Amino acid sequence: MSKSAYILFIPSWFPSKVNEFNGDFNQRIIIALSKVKHQVVVYIVGDIKVSKFFIEDQVGENTTTIIGYYPKSKLPFFGKFLNFYRYIYFNLRVINKEINNRGLPKYIHTYVFFPAGLISLYFKNKYQLKSILTEHWTAFYNHSNRSLNNDSYIFKVVYKRILKSFDLILPVAKALQTEMEKWNNYKNYEVIPNVVDTRLFNFNGIEKFKDFTFLHVSTLSYQKNPELLLSSFEEMLKSYPNLKLNIIGKAKKPLLLQISNSSTLRNSVELLGEMEYESVALEMKKSQVLIMSSRFENLPCVILEALCCGLPVLSTNVGGISEVINRSNGILFDSENKVKILKAMDEVITTFEKYDLKLISNSAIKEYSYEIVANRIYGALKKNKIIIS
Repeated sequence: MSKSAYILFIPSWFPSKVNEFNGDFNQRIIIALSKVKHQVVVYIVGDIKVSKFFIEDQVGENTTTIIGYYPKSKLPFFGKFLNFYRYIYFNLRVINKEINNRGLPKYIHTYVFFPAGLISLYFKNKYQLKSILTEHWTAFYNHSNRSLNNDSYIFKVVYKRILKSFDLILPVAKALQTEMEKWNNYKNYEVIPNVVDTRLFNFNGIEKFKDFTFLHVSTLSYQKNPELLLSSFEEMLKSYPNLKLNIIGKAKKPLLLQISNSSTLRNSVELLGEMEYESVALEMKKSQVLIMSSRFENLPCVILEALCCGLPVLSTNVGGISEVINRSNGILFDSENKVKILKAMDEVITTFEKYDLKLISNSAIKEYSYEIVANRIYGALKKNKIIIS
């Protein structure tokens, strides 16, 4: 490979041995972009199970992924500073080595601006490189349980400095762009959604479950509000006793108790646990509807994946979800409103035949496939003169 023929990716979130699902959507964008340029990914992560720093290299089709694991301290105060120092130190060490071996990258692409944006800022200034940002983080929203707006003045100064450094910012939703502009309203923005592997997520006429089946896929965290989903579903079973709800994700004890304490939920809800990407696609193809009850979001990949499979989507109207869901492909309802979620569930059951599942799938694939999203990103780069060819 000739020097300067690669893109340097520095993600804040990325799958690793510490968390195999963390930032997996970033991994898919990298795969999509690798069809055009060689991608070199450097991800440094703390691991409480290791005693010294080590690296795992993964060489794929036009992609080199370097994941470094440093010993993560569990000390309550000093440990945070030590971990931050190790994160910075090992990022600089690994990336400097790659640049020495490969030459300078075409540009730097950061996924989620903090903390990876600190590394991007350093190398941008050191080598006068162009840098871009793809942003997914819900922390830009006030109503997020982790809001940047609640951080200290010092951190806010750092955040603004990082965001100011990027030559182009690619938020995944217009709603997110609106929030980001409050921090940095003079930058070039272009909304580009997450990508879907449409080789897996598509409509192929696989027979659905016999009983009408809702599917929920999430981390089952506070953000996703699964408790409301379960209580609403329990109410729906009074009118539709044959309904099924399949849940993909790691359920914690309170959720398990909520199900075990209800005879109706025990008989109608199936917890499938965490699943590989391919298995999620198979479950979608067997279900009728995806349902999401989130308190806050940007634009969840799982919604785009469901649309590509031809599933109508029921979801709270938060973040950028209204930018992709309309009456032709789903129903939106207010967050934390049980009356509205019950009304939406009843409507989708009684009017399900009106949805053109094949059309939902075709329309989504034309928006979120690897090729389409990659072309949009490279188009934005050319328009902003970050790359010439």
